[in-house]
Amino acid sequence: MPRNKVAKAAYDKLYRQVHREELLAKKREYYHANKEAHAIRSKATKNRNRAALKIYMKKYKEKNKVALGAKRKDYYLKNKETINVRNRKNRVKKIINLFSLYGGRCQHCEEGDWVILEIHHRLGKNKIPQQSADTIYSYIMKDPIYRKPQFQLLCANCHIKANLVDGTNRLGSVYREAQEAMA
Repeated sequence: MPRNKVAKAAYDKLYRQVHREELLAKKREYYHANKEAHAIRSKATKNRNRAALKIYMKKYKEKNKVALGAKRKDYYLKNKETINVRNRKNRVKKIINLFSLYGGRCQHCEEGDWVILEIHHRLGKNKIPQQSADTIYSYIMKDPIYRKPQFQLLCANCHIKANLVDGTNRLGSVYREAQEAMA
């Protein structure tokens, strides 16, 4: 057995190369015998390192912003069609999940064609900032019990009527002024 660190490292490396299969078999055998303990240790290590990893990744992304951006752009250009198909499928799934949360029909006229169904802000757009469909989906699905009453599912016609009645858009205020002038 070598005494200095360099010689020991070389000896260990050679030993691992020669006895590779035997060491792997022992490792597998130990893992299968102690699966539950391994899972617990693995989970504990993962939780312990999560905060440190998050900090490291933030610094890494900041430091390599340009290179990572170029890699993402290259990847996107090479895989544009598959990415777009995947994104469309995911968007349709999100829309179907969101609409099924509200019953899948217009809440005024019972229209069921999801192509013309829209989400209406009951509180008005001033209370909740205008967002894309994906952002609204995420917003509602984070806490559906609390946020579901803030929105309703309407067809395009009922949505326009609702905006006119409650004055949540430019046309609504004009509509109200016209009604008041006629009365």
